[in-house]
Amino acid sequence: SESQSESNHLFQWIKQEYYRNGYIERLMNPAKFYSIEESYINLASVETKKQQQKEKQLRNASNSDAIMGSFEEIYGSKTTIDVKNIFETCKSQEKKVLVFGRAGIGKSTFCRYIAYQWAMGSYWTQYELLALIPLRRLTTNRYPPLSNGQNYSLIDLVKKRDFFI
Repeated sequence: SESQSESNHLFQWIKQEYYRNGYIERLMNPAKFYSIEESYINLASVETKKQQQKEKQLRNASNSDAIMGSFEEIYGSKTTIDVKNIFETCKSQEKKVLVFGRAGIGKSTFCRYIAYQWAMGSYWTQYELLALIPLRRLTTNRYPPLSNGQNYSLIDLVKKRDFFI
């Protein structure tokens, strides 16, 4: 069908964009670029339940001037994970991963790395589309409320081509 052909064309264009954007700019010299494949550093995961318990203990501490310890003291030991297997720890059928951290820690680079690997055919080839949507771009200026009270679909977001980091 025509809409299927249009989707396939759009998906191929997205894949090419992810491939073309597979580089990192240097902060000190933005004219220099490095391959994201050569620059990417592996992730470490922290089990949320343990983390939340330790954060709660810190909040409930009687001494409000308590000095926060190192990352490991607060969050426990980190486990290095292979990005390719990131969904394997998900217990439900729906696979979701939350990536969070302070500014500059590498969240966007991580997402770009995944998109690049998918575009290269290295990760998750069973999926026709990997949609990389920076939440900071989901604003009412870019996506005003729809008059019929409906929400935007993933395809609506993808068609705007406004989601590359």
